[in-house]
Amino acid sequence: MSEDFIRELAARSLDRIRAARSIEELEVARIGVLGRKGALAAAGKEMGRLPPESRAAFGKLLNGAKQSLEEAYETRQRGFAEEALATRLDGEWLDLTLPAPGPSTTSTVASW
Repeated sequence: MSEDFIRELAARSLDRIRAARSIEELEVARIGVLGRKGALAAAGKEMGRLPPESRAAFGKLLNGAKQSLEEAYETRQRGFAEEALATRLDGEWLDLTLPAPGPSTTSTVASW
């Protein structure tokens, strides 16, 4: 596994995170790359096969890719949360400048 492979994987994954159109798509992208069985975890397992002198550089590259992808994921997740909140608030607005409704016109007194 080469450093170019990690760079390409990180770039593709970053594009996939940015292109997610829903929180569900974003979560699928996160699991595919950052999950326990994701692409970066598989690359980390392959690191043991590298010569000892190149492991440090490969590990730094792998950790840098992981951090940048986690930051992109969190940023995109916050964006979805803000959009959901804005949509909810737009649907629940209340105009306090309108006059209050008057008393009910139906009679509540029971006839005996």
